[in-house]
Amino acid sequence: MRRTHLASLALGTTLVFAPLLHAASPQPALPAHYARGTTGIFWFMHLSDLHIGVNTLLEPSGEFAQQRLLEVLTTGVRVVKPKFVFATGDLNDGSGNSLHIPTSGQAQWEWDLYKGIYTTAGMLPNFYYDIPGNHDAYEDLPFSYYLNNSLQGQTNHKLWVDFSVTTPVGEYYFFGFNSDGDKLWKALTNCCPEFLDSELTEFETRIKGAHAGAQIVFAAGHHALTYPEPP
Repeated sequence: MRRTHLASLALGTTLVFAPLLHAASPQPALPAHYARGTTGIFWFMHLSDLHIGVNTLLEPSGEFAQQRLLEVLTTGVRVVKPKFVFATGDLNDGSGNSLHIPTSGQAQWEWDLYKGIYTTAGMLPNFYYDIPGNHDAYEDLPFSYYLNNSLQGQTNHKLWVDFSVTTPVGEYYFFGFNSDGDKLWKALTNCCPEFLDSELTEFETRIKGAHAGAQIVFAAGHHALTYPEPP
């Protein structure tokens, strides 16, 4: 049975998959079943809330966040050997002024740190998929910093991503939403996702068209589907 799932993560919450849509019936060629082997199984890595550039009393230099991300994208990738890495938002901290005040806005030096890490780690746009979170939108609702500095933004010049993994048992389709919407107050809070009509249209077009035959469709976003977040 083909299923569509939404993966939602905000500020370090646990990754969950909640069903959105279900096909009317199992596909005849590959009915749902418990696998007795590893054919079609693959790994991927999910990251969120990287907050590169963060500055706190406990971590005034912000070096821990940088070291952690570099280690994940080098040693972690080498050990896990994932098909891809999905980074779902808050790529930078959005506290880039001299006082390091959260929500104060974007700063090129924070994005330069982030860009330097994924570049050093050798990340490529067909392997590392980074989408924006609310910290990436502070004082920058056109998302110009994200579009000019994130790997996906500067490669594809859009706020959402989509890609597939094809295995011997079929295709698995992934769609990464920008869940920040286009309202300033929304970007300044962690409350509630907002999906633009244009993104929803792109998503629907793809799952009904070129990727209609996918075994499973995953849609990912930064924000939790409900607020306050479930325990």
